Amino acid sequence: MSYSSDILPILESVNKISDEKEQILNDDVGTLLLRAQKASLTPLYELPLKEARAEFDRRSGVLELEPEDVLKTSDILIGDGEEKIPARLYRGHGCRHEALVIFVHGGGWVLGNVESYDRLCRRFANRIRLPVVSIEYRLAPEHPFPTALNDVTTAILARSDLAQLTGVRTEKWAIMGDSAGGNLVSAALLELPPHNHPDLQVLIYPATDFSYNTGSRLTYGQGYLLDSSLMAWFSKLYLGELDPSNPRASILAHRSLAKSPSTLLVTAGLDPLSDEGVAYGCKLQKAGVGVDHLHCADLLHGFLSMPLALPKAVMVTQQISDYVRKILQNNIV
Repeated sequence: MSYSSDILPILESVNKISDEKEQILNDDVGTLLLRAQKASLTPLYELPLKEARAEFDRRSGVLELEPEDVLKTSDILIGDGEEKIPARLYRGHGCRHEALVIFVHGGGWVLGNVESYDRLCRRFANRIRLPVVSIEYRLAPEHPFPTALNDVTTAILARSDLAQLTGVRTEKWAIMGDSAGGNLVSAALLELPPHNHPDLQVLIYPATDFSYNTGSRLTYGQGYLLDSSLMAWFSKLYLGELDPSNPRASILAHRSLAKSPSTLLVTAGLDPLSDEGVAYGCKLQKAGVGVDHLHCADLLHGFLSMPLALPKAVMVTQQISDYVRKILQNNIV
């Protein structure tokens, strides 16, 4: 079954979701889950950390398309201190210099890097047609909370240098975060004053609550690729002894969400993180933040990086890109 997704104001989107109570599983997702079941792969959390990271990258590549050609990529360093943050700059075909886009990858704060998200960033760069900078933050457990959060903050504070480097001629910018990256993006912005806020934050199936008590975590915590044991492993390695309810990590518990910038929230219906993502969007809206929502009811967590198995991912990438470009270009004076 194919399901058409629209970008809607968050409350209108939530009403639509509540009206469609039937679980939607399209043929591509069903085929992918059957493949995963037959492969009997060792869970990542049972592997030594180095092997888990290599295996995550390998599995991600199996579900990806060939890298799209872009106009240019450059590996750069961000920051003035001793701990400079690596990043990759993408200029897609037709790239203009009207605004800057920063991208923060996923991987549970433990896995993933600029390279493993290179193909997704190439697709975004070619479709947004603005400079895209992908950030290489430090990973847990070698660098537990709040190191990754601090790295993303450093990148945000360096945006003027990034704009100058990329030839952006305005102060307009957006920041995008995928899964754990969405958590880091929103958490970092909540700690920064408004003059450091972007025109738009894009939160793609973000983790917002470490309390593990939502219905979607119970319903989709097994058999949908991102399972409960893997999420618990991520949490343990990232948070260490930190209280999981700490609002710097569980941003759903944050009391000052009104400080957030305008938001595009992307969620997947078959994702354990779906409920907490939707709850976060609703809480932002209640705090007075403008929130639009793209809910892909028939897809699962991480689908944007699975276009070979889930072709709809390319269409959704285009929807997100069109939205980001429209917001940034409309806000240019």
